[in-house]
Amino acid sequence: MSKFGLFIVALLTSVSLLAQTEPASQASNLNFSGIKTYRANVSFTSSGANGHLVVYSKNPISFTPVDNTTYLKGQVINGVKVVSVGSGTFTLVKNLLQGNAYHVAIFAYNTQGGNINYKNTNPLTGIVTTLSAGFGNYYNGIDFTASNVVNQLTTLIQPKNKPGVTPAEPMITYNEFRTIFIPDFFEVDTVVAGVTRKYVNCQYSNEKRIFDGTFSFTTPQPQYSREHRTAKSWYDFTGLGTAITDILEGADIHSLDLVQNDVNTSRSNFAFGEIMGNPWSDSYLEYEKGRDANNNIVVEPREDRKGDVARANLYMMLAYNGKHGENWGLDNMLTLSSTQDIQVLIDWHFADLPDDFEKTRHEYVFEKQGNRNPLIDFPQLVNCIDFTDMTKAANCEVSVGIQDLVKAESGNFVYPNPSTGTLYYQGIKGKDIVNIRIYNLLGIEQNNFTFNQDSVQVNNLEKGLYIISLEGKKKSYLSKFQLK
Repeated sequence: MSKFGLFIVALLTSVSLLAQTEPASQASNLNFSGIKTYRANVSFTSSGANGHLVVYSKNPISFTPVDNTTYLKGQVINGVKVVSVGSGTFTLVKNLLQGNAYHVAIFAYNTQGGNINYKNTNPLTGIVTTLSAGFGNYYNGIDFTASNVVNQLTTLIQPKNKPGVTPAEPMITYNEFRTIFIPDFFEVDTVVAGVTRKYVNCQYSNEKRIFDGTFSFTTPQPQYSREHRTAKSWYDFTGLGTAITDILEGADIHSLDLVQNDVNTSRSNFAFGEIMGNPWSDSYLEYEKGRDANNNIVVEPREDRKGDVARANLYMMLAYNGKHGENWGLDNMLTLSSTQDIQVLIDWHFADLPDDFEKTRHEYVFEKQGNRNPLIDFPQLVNCIDFTDMTKAANCEVSVGIQDLVKAESGNFVYPNPSTGTLYYQGIKGKDIVNIRIYNLLGIEQNNFTFNQDSVQVNNLEKGLYIISLEGKKKSYLSKFQLK
């Protein structure tokens, strides 16, 4: 054979060694487990490929991987996020939101050297739906119509210490906010300069900042803090100072939030409010500081966290009222609490009602700390409590609606959903229904509808989300529906 012929054979041999064949088949047996409001586990059976590319999206996935392209965990391509890349057949998908459906696709690939060959057709796919936020039977013992309902709620929701631990320690400690809450809930995978990294998001300013591995609140980066949304000096009735983080109210993660350190320092123990005039120089991105209409120094977080901040402050008053023998109404709290305008908190509460993020966070806190914030479960409760002295507000009527919601069995009892005007009963005989009530998401009862033996006409209601209570002869049923 000529030297040229030997060269061609050698070249072809070299190319064949570098090339890699496409996997014969995709993975199989997709399984979702450990499903929570905020995360889910994904597992599958390999077909013998070298590895698998796992991606997810809230929308149907049309993404197709490109051969000889390396994808990285945390990478986002046209709305599709890479969950994992490698030979493993189990992965965790986090940063999900409650009650949402997520599409998952898994592509098998073979690799040799720098050559990657994906099997692009017919990937293994599935849909996982996260758990929906729900209070279950948590409030069953509460009589929302009673004159002492505020005290009942305080007794129910005040967190408990870990049993058998001396000295007493909260269910999740102040330090565990960093070691548990951050990795579980706040950190997000991303890709920077071709490397998978993580970032966190300041809940006041909306800054996103990279960090690696060990989280630090001071140095090195990212310099983030556990911010007390209700300033701890406001309720330091026992004079503990910084040691207040060792007891329940100082470690309560309903009140704590993740905030960039300079923003946390700027907030200090100032009240929340609406800034008049120009913000001060220590404002940062969507966080502002300045003076309100009464010339008090106030701070203002990003718009989509104002309601969250308000509900956290109102929760602290409700959860700990009476502790240390003190009334936790705003008129009785300490230091700069006197500059907090209660109406600002109430206005923010109704202007920014609980969204999927806050509801998901709420379920996480309930899982870890064991108690709920009823102002997230029932936003209309704010109208029933006088937060200046923690008494039941006069002429409180929405509690009747809440009582109905608590007693009802929740599920999908009407269809179609969404509806254009007619709802039919599902799994319930019309003859067994003795009454129907419909509430908007503020718990206000609606009257502009009619019902008969087999359906409910809701076409006269305004478009939006509602809760329907079907009161039966033996029990009641509760279902959410959307009117388009």
